[in-house]
Amino acid sequence: MIAVSIPALPNESGAVKRPLDQLQLTDLIRLAVSNGVIDSGTEQQASLAKDARNLIHPGRALRSGEACNKATALAALAAVYRLIDQLKKLIV
Repeated sequence: MIAVSIPALPNESGAVKRPLDQLQLTDLIRLAVSNGVIDSGTEQQASLAKDARNLIHPGRALRSGEACNKATALAALAAVYRLIDQLKKLIV
C-alpha cells in the first residue's frame, strides 16, 4: 500500500502520513495544492464542490439548513472543469 504525507493545516502540528485509500477529499485537495497540481483558485472551487457534495447527506443538509440544488451542483461542476484544465496543463 502506498502512503503519502498530507501537509498540515495552519492549526495542525505537522504532516500526517496515511495510505492513499484512507484519504478524504480535503486531504486530496491539500495534497494537490502542495504538489503544484492545482492552483489556489481551483483549490477554492474544489472546496466549494466538497461542501456541495456534503449536502447530499440528509442529516448534514438538515443541520446546515442548506439544500442540494442546481446552484450547488453547478459549483461542483465548475470545480471539475477547473481541475480538468489544470491537469491538461500538466500533461502538455
